[in-house]
Amino acid sequence: APNELLMKLARTTPYYKRNRAHICSFWVKGECKRGEECPYRHEMPTDPNDPLANQNIKDRYYGVDDPVAEKLLKRAAEMPKTDAASRQDHYYSVCRGPGRQ
Repeated sequence: APNELLMKLARTTPYYKRNRAHICSFWVKGECKRGEECPYRHEMPTDPNDPLANQNIKDRYYGVDDPVAEKLLKRAAEMPKTDAASRQDHYYSVCRGPGRQ
């Protein structure tokens, strides 16, 4: 009986999406011959119009056209400022003055 309970509680899918198997490129083309025995996922890739679907590792490394960074910066800009952030802005505007770095 305890084994049945453990089997019911056991996770059947990976906890993190990044730990899932890659998408089967043959299945996407309609050419996968392995069927159920294929170790790769049989599902369509993400929306090609999604900017996160078209990432280049060199661009991400050098910070050029980085959709992940743009998404994070946009989210950070929408967040309300804390007292520390407003004090820092005040410091730069008062102590440094405009045009000074």
